[in-house]
Amino acid sequence: MRKQSHGQKQSLLYVYTELSYGQAKIKERCLLSNCPFFSIILPVYNVSSYLEQCLDSIRNQTLENIEIICINDGSTDSSREILRDYQKRDMRIVILDTKNLGPSAARNLGFSQARGEYVLFMDSDDFIDAELCSYLYEQSLKYKSDITVYGAYPFPENSPQWLARNLVVRSRFYEHDSIAALIYENGATPFVWRNVFRRQFLLEHQLSFLPDVFFGEDLIFQFMSFPAAERILFLEKRLYHYRWKRQGSAMFNAENNLGQKYKHHIRSVNILAEYWENHGLLSKYGKEFFIWTISFLGADLHHYTGSDKQELLCEAKNLVEKYQLNAYANELSEQQTFYYSNIMKGKNG
Repeated sequence: MRKQSHGQKQSLLYVYTELSYGQAKIKERCLLSNCPFFSIILPVYNVSSYLEQCLDSIRNQTLENIEIICINDGSTDSSREILRDYQKRDMRIVILDTKNLGPSAARNLGFSQARGEYVLFMDSDDFIDAELCSYLYEQSLKYKSDITVYGAYPFPENSPQWLARNLVVRSRFYEHDSIAALIYENGATPFVWRNVFRRQFLLEHQLSFLPDVFFGEDLIFQFMSFPAAERILFLEKRLYHYRWKRQGSAMFNAENNLGQKYKHHIRSVNILAEYWENHGLLSKYGKEFFIWTISFLGADLHHYTGSDKQELLCEAKNLVEKYQLNAYANELSEQQTFYYSNIMKGKNG
């Protein structure tokens, strides 16, 4: 086992301040078994211009007992060389090379190698505050949360209003009420990078990203994982800096092709409806799922003016009817009812 530095001992002491003696002994045993407190899983694909800032922010964490799992997903720029250079300077960095399989498969590969108590799936063009790991580890242990959600800043700051609102989180703790947390709590979705997961929780429920989904994979993973969680913690503290306007990123491409974006959204809801139905969730929480579906799809489709609008409305209508979600139409608010009526006007052909 690598010898602990003085800085690492100080970090551990900071973490222990909120723990009971018994919990501290568990962490001590974990440390002695060379188990990291945190696994940061970082898919990397052609982000050489931003990768150093990202890696520096991870390496500078005040909680030093972490592992940094970087998946080079077939990069054709200098990203791999940057990773190798950083690995020479920091033995906590692990590099996994694969052909370009997409973020979902890359995250699954990284998770298969993770050993930390908690897992963070980070984007490689973003960066984090130095206290992120120590603060989230401390709070997650304190509340014994399966999932911890925290706030973030958009970067650059002139982000769309919906994004700015979404990145604000209020502090709140949910126990045995995960559906309410998922559906009604601002910031629960759609970004998986601001969720911290207890690794054993993901293993116990055999949760993973769908490898053939390249847009909306975060949202799908959250609708699979949140219902299985017993304790979900929301923290208002902002610790993550999200680069939302990088050319070539999924967000950038989506905002420049709204028709394709909404088509992906409808596909994601279809995948989720099927998953929830197969796992007995739709029969129990159909009302909540329907309210979320109309809120998620309705406003965008109403304001959309593209030539394929009628096609998208029809796809959304077919989704509602296929899973008999319209049985809950009387549960909608006035605004949601308006969006629902608009969707149900969709016509084939």
